[in-house]
Amino acid sequence: TFGKNSATESNARNRPIESPQNAVDYWHRAAEERLGRGDLDGVRKACTKVLELAPDHADAHFLLGIVYASAARYPEALDRIGRAVALAPERADYLAQQARCLIMVRRDAEAREAAERALALEPRDALALDTVGVVLSRTGVHDRAAEAFRRAVALRPDRADFHYNLGTALRIVGDFSGAERALERAV
Repeated sequence: TFGKNSATESNARNRPIESPQNAVDYWHRAAEERLGRGDLDGVRKACTKVLELAPDHADAHFLLGIVYASAARYPEALDRIGRAVALAPERADYLAQQARCLIMVRRDAEAREAAERALALEPRDALALDTVGVVLSRTGVHDRAAEAFRRAVALRPDRADFHYNLGTALRIVGDFSGAERALERAV
């Protein structure tokens, strides 16, 4: 038979076979791009593809956790982010988001522990540091929160919200002049 299907099959046979790793990379990039666009359903679909090919892909578990957290589905988020942390315990951003989800389900002691573990890794990610600071503030460890916020501000002095968070933490620990300077930068 020389119909349309025959030509399609011939073209498929002549195409190079994509390696599983290339497919994993492709779908992982797709998930990240879709997250950047706010396409959470697209992120979920892309991560599902990644995990079909590489079940231990830490970032796919993490990104799925972010999708669930965005929908306030914290038990599912904690499951996925917990898997990511188990696979890549050196990732402070994973620990920061785990801490954020834990605080949302009122598991404060675990949240503080995850935040402290993230801070101990000395992240160079301002958003992770800010998230850690928020969790530490919500668990009453304001001096450590101020440390995290200071580091976030040092990395991203352009972020008014980071200055505001620092100012608030400094005010709580009694550093009123530091709080005033930080809050002035937030305006």
